[in-house]
Amino acid sequence: WSASCKKVFEKCILRLTASAGFPLSWTKNPKWRLFCDKFVSGAPTISRKVLTKRILTEVVEEFRAEVWEKVSKKEATIQSDGWTRVNNHHLVAFMITANRKVHTVEVHNTTKERSD
Repeated sequence: WSASCKKVFEKCILRLTASAGFPLSWTKNPKWRLFCDKFVSGAPTISRKVLTKRILTEVVEEFRAEVWEKVSKKEATIQSDGWTRVNNHHLVAFMITANRKVHTVEVHNTTKERSD
């Protein structure tokens, strides 16, 4: 596996994890590892820590740069929305709409912040 191929694989695993709603630990699942050994020879093993600390950070930075490039010098509306997830985490999302397309800029977890 070349370094660039490994990066693409890692980003695909991150996107698969997010889009399917998989728990972050699924990449260590023995059945997944057997699948990789059989069908994706030499696939890198990705830990939960690497997935969240390095790969997610890289993808978020790329995504933000892409969004800012798309909305730069365009008329836009900034909006926010808050909600509580099933696990009682309170989230606030900040979005920007330009050219009739909504882009998420940031989602902030406010669960531990005090409400007055």
